[in-house]
Amino acid sequence: MADLKLEHIYKVYPNGVKAVNDFTMDIKDQEFIVFVGPSGCGKSTTLRMIAGLEDITAGELYIGDQIVNDMEPKDRDIAMVFQNYALYPHMTVYENMAFGLKLRHMPNDEIHERVMWAADVLGLKEYLDRKPKAMSGGQRQRVALGRAILRNPKVMLLDEPLSNLDAKLRSQMRSEISKLHQKLKTTFIYVTHDQVEAMTLGTRVVVMKLGRIQQIDTPKNLYDYPGNKFVAGFIGTPQMNFFEARLTKEGDVVHTKFEYTDSELDLPYTQLIKVKSSYLDGSKKVYVGLRCEDISIDPEAIKGKKNLIDVKVSHFEELGNETLVYGDLNMQGEGFDETSTRVIIKASSRGSLAQGDIVKAYFNMDKAHFFDYDSEETIKPRIPNDNLVDIEIKNNTITLCDEKLALPSAISVKEFKGSILLPISAINLETKGITAKVSNVELINGTYLIYLLVNNKTLFTTSTKEYKVGDEINFGIDFSQIEIKENNEVLQEKIPEFDNFKANFYNFKTAFAATNSEEFAKEKDERTKAVSEKYDKLKEELEAKFNEEITKANALNYEEIKVKNNELLASETSRLNNELKLAKEEYVKSFKEINKEHKLNIKKIKSEIKETYEKRIAEENANYKEVLSTNKDRDVILLRKRDHTLFKENLPKERANDLENKLSSEALDYDAKKSSITSKFKRLKNANKLELKELKQKIARENNLVEVLNKEHTANLAKLEKERSEELAKVEMIFFFKLQVEAQKYALSPDTITNKLIQGLGSKVFSRVYEIKVPHDAYKLDNEGYSVTVKEILDYGIKKFIKCSFEDKEIYVETTKDYKVGDTLNLSIDYLKTQIIETGMNIRLY
Repeated sequence: MADLKLEHIYKVYPNGVKAVNDFTMDIKDQEFIVFVGPSGCGKSTTLRMIAGLEDITAGELYIGDQIVNDMEPKDRDIAMVFQNYALYPHMTVYENMAFGLKLRHMPNDEIHERVMWAADVLGLKEYLDRKPKAMSGGQRQRVALGRAILRNPKVMLLDEPLSNLDAKLRSQMRSEISKLHQKLKTTFIYVTHDQVEAMTLGTRVVVMKLGRIQQIDTPKNLYDYPGNKFVAGFIGTPQMNFFEARLTKEGDVVHTKFEYTDSELDLPYTQLIKVKSSYLDGSKKVYVGLRCEDISIDPEAIKGKKNLIDVKVSHFEELGNETLVYGDLNMQGEGFDETSTRVIIKASSRGSLAQGDIVKAYFNMDKAHFFDYDSEETIKPRIPNDNLVDIEIKNNTITLCDEKLALPSAISVKEFKGSILLPISAINLETKGITAKVSNVELINGTYLIYLLVNNKTLFTTSTKEYKVGDEINFGIDFSQIEIKENNEVLQEKIPEFDNFKANFYNFKTAFAATNSEEFAKEKDERTKAVSEKYDKLKEELEAKFNEEITKANALNYEEIKVKNNELLASETSRLNNELKLAKEEYVKSFKEINKEHKLNIKKIKSEIKETYEKRIAEENANYKEVLSTNKDRDVILLRKRDHTLFKENLPKERANDLENKLSSEALDYDAKKSSITSKFKRLKNANKLELKELKQKIARENNLVEVLNKEHTANLAKLEKERSEELAKVEMIFFFKLQVEAQKYALSPDTITNKLIQGLGSKVFSRVYEIKVPHDAYKLDNEGYSVTVKEILDYGIKKFIKCSFEDKEIYVETTKDYKVGDTLNLSIDYLKTQIIETGMNIRLY
């Protein structure tokens, strides 16, 4: 079994369409992952790239620790179940399931053992000798699953396997697949557009839209904590109600005013403590989302409640055990169209409600979701990115949450009063400064969200370390992450996350021709030497092993071995022939028996049909005569005569159809029995043939062991030399980056990055322009590096930077050393710390 890793996977078609955009995900061994989303969102394309049925435009796919981008599908150790089953119609169930194992040249006894195991797991033992046409859709799907699991793959891929089944079968097969996953304990990746399948099967679910991942989480978290409006609306049936509203905070209460209605609800501010205050002044429109089960019109449920809104009922959908009530918050609305005032309510029954009624509905705002009107992203994230805090700067001191801190020298603002965004990452728990108490702790996907209470004001930060409510924490502020603005004017810039450069990619010959660098030549020589030493050692080990084996082989008595092997071959040939002879006799006998049984069954069916229809004719004639003799009503007699005439006309057709159906059913049973005994005989015959072939190969090797060992040794040496030549050819696969600056310097590309770029772009790698995003800790002193001049020292207390001029650019270098303005440094870039983006298609390659 194995983990699966997708790193910045893209699929771009020749016309420029991005089917999959920057798909990055780690899948743990034995997980059940479901890709879900509307048609065209890229889920099947992603699955096909994992399977190797679609080329990956850029990015890396790992199965275990091995990159498999260029590996053939058959070599990836994956199995795939298709939507249309993809069974061979001319093969029996047994043959369909065994086919892949036969291609792998597995011994027949092992194939039989595996097929019987899979048939037992999937309940297919009774159908092994049937062909697909004689099976239902659910049974065929189980055969396709059986064929896949027999490979014992590292990863099972399932592409909408249940879409062709009816609702009852889908439900049954969902249980089968879930049970199968628990038994096999392997990684499953399942594609569906059905959210019910996604929510019931997946340990984690990937929601996709337009080729991008929208959210990855457990089914429960997707339902309870959707990251955006799309996920909120896609997960859950019927979809979530969305209302346009404005939020206004007054004291400890937030007023929620619904647009296009007179409705307004109040909720405590504690429920919206993670929401930025810029959303709480009534100036911004937001979406409020509520699921239909979180709105109630039940009189018992609304009794004594405050958050009540008038709803005008428009229509109903009665679903048996529950009723969906459709209505509108706008008294002039119709409730049919999907508007921002339409509401769907889940009720136990409609009761006495009628269309046009106006009822009170309770909105459970504890369950409400809030989304930005423009971006549609949640404004109430589980882990906030920032804290909105009020600060005051005066006399080189900052007051934050009524606590005072001395400002570091890098902060140039002398006087300020207002609000700033304090990133949660800027709260540094490893340094001292402000004392706070832990008021709450949430464990969210392995990360602790810490609520810090500072003078009755709450700040958020995260930690991998566990804290308890009541713990006292002293934390510092990383001022390099703070931006101060007043009236849209930036008074204090934060340090940008990256310095950005454009660069080109070059091979060894181009870089060496341009520089004639001894260092580059030395790098090539060292790699050549390492390859030679490696293969010299491998050859030495191969020769030693061969000498040991050939010495033992030369000491054997081949006359005795040949006599013994000839006796063994004669004995086994006789045994297998006798076994086959007995099997053939049994086969012929069984064939005669089922032929005899088939003829008797046909005769019996014809006799039963004849008897049945003669009885019907007799009953009809008797009834007809009785009506004519006892009834005097002319209309009744005419009607009865007409029925009798129709009976005589239709009877031959009914009899023929009935006979044909019964004979067809008997023919299917006869074919199944024939197929069963024929398949059994063929399996034995093929198994005997294969066993004899393997025995002859073994004997041929033992009889001529010295000659065989010499041939194998020659082949192994040739293979080793071929591998040596291929690796020596790769020695010149040394590549370089050159920044688009005046300094003509080439920097060696690490092999990790080289492989990713070539993997993603192939030969196009040399014709593209790359954006290199350099974090400030990726610079290092290097005599061969780029010359820069220190322009400014920026000491932020926790972190220290030097702002340098680099030709016509400014860069920020994180440092712990002391420098002076005007110092000249030589810097190189640690490319392993950077991000590398191909600018033409905007693809992140590293």
